[in-house]
Amino acid sequence: TDAPMYRAGQLVQARAVLLDAGSLAPLPQRPGKWQVYDPAGELVMEERGSTIGFGVASTTFPLAPDAPAGIWKIHFVSGQANTPAAFEVREYRLPRFTVALTANKRWYAEGESPKIEGVARYASGAPVQNAPVRAQLSGSGPWQAPTEWTEPILLTTDAEGRFQISFPPTPEDLVGQSRLQLTATTTDETGESSTGVTGLLLSEDPILVEAVTELEGGLVADANNRLYLRVTTPDGA
Repeated sequence: TDAPMYRAGQLVQARAVLLDAGSLAPLPQRPGKWQVYDPAGELVMEERGSTIGFGVASTTFPLAPDAPAGIWKIHFVSGQANTPAAFEVREYRLPRFTVALTANKRWYAEGESPKIEGVARYASGAPVQNAPVRAQLSGSGPWQAPTEWTEPILLTTDAEGRFQISFPPTPEDLVGQSRLQLTATTTDETGESSTGVTGLLLSEDPILVEAVTELEGGLVADANNRLYLRVTTPDGA
């Protein structure tokens, strides 16, 4: 299908390709039929179809305005060949509020303390006041963050919908680069939740040096080669 998810009333577009099982050559002019099943397993559409050039068959299926939510299936059946595709129908609405996170630096060296500013605001711009926030840091790689960094953090937004998260100084045992992710979930008085995400980049070295050749394959034998050194900060500047 042209999308994994639809809303009621939208148009579903589907394609199937039929290939010879032995040679994998496309099978044009191969007759078949399309079938669409709703989440309850009821057949809601069946129509004849046929492959054209390159063994491709296509169809469209308009969802009714009151189409039930759930997982739908569409089949193209041709002889013994019958492979379904699934798509989801559900109502989508914009969240009532969002949570934005901003780190105070683009990357952190040993001894520097990461600090993140967060703000929760409704779509109207009004702050989400006095709302509980649950934040947690995660990451993977050769360097493991200290246990006190990865424990859940509980706090509350202020009158402006803001909150701040501070971590202890980056330990001296930092090796290479480490990319961590902080998620913060805020819940307003109606029980609705929204999550913000930001990344933290920690680097043992203040600069990175990369060797680059003129050719993707590296160096060429029996020829003069030109090699460049690209020097950047850990965040790529």
